[in-house]
Amino acid sequence: MWLSRGQSADLRALLRERGWKQAVIKPGVGLATRGVMRVDGSGSGLRAAQAHTAALLIEHDVMVQPYLSSVERYGERALVFIDGKYSHAAQKTAFQPLAPAGEAGETLIVADDEEIAIASRVAAMTDDRALYARVDLVRDDDGQPLVIELELVEPSLFLSLYQPAAERFADALQSVL
Repeated sequence: MWLSRGQSADLRALLRERGWKQAVIKPGVGLATRGVMRVDGSGSGLRAAQAHTAALLIEHDVMVQPYLSSVERYGERALVFIDGKYSHAAQKTAFQPLAPAGEAGETLIVADDEEIAIASRVAAMTDDRALYARVDLVRDDDGQPLVIELELVEPSLFLSLYQPAAERFADALQSVL
């Protein structure tokens, strides 16, 4: 659910309408986990989330999405593309603290064929072949992969986790110069 800057929102009603017991609130444009809050749909947690949402809406568009427990079990995966080709993947820590890229608990992982296929389709949707892209995925409660983000502007590419990627990136950059 997208909420527009300056809009007011009744978070309790929004969660009830969608049947969500838990949700995640985040600025429409953000930096890592800045401004991100996990919401429990009851009691003081809901009151805090309502105040947080109202504060965000003063300056930002806000996204409210269902909380997926698989983020903590399976993790969020960041699949990196360099010069239009899949390179490598990293697993990010759920609700990681703000820290320099590569220092917030990320680890190099092997993405499965399904994840690579989905991320490749998303990365190919750019008008021109991007020098780099990152497609972030999670799994829904049935285990199906979901794209949650396409990063094209200043994403962490986790180059320090996979040395061949740094070399590929340098080659790709040199080819456009």
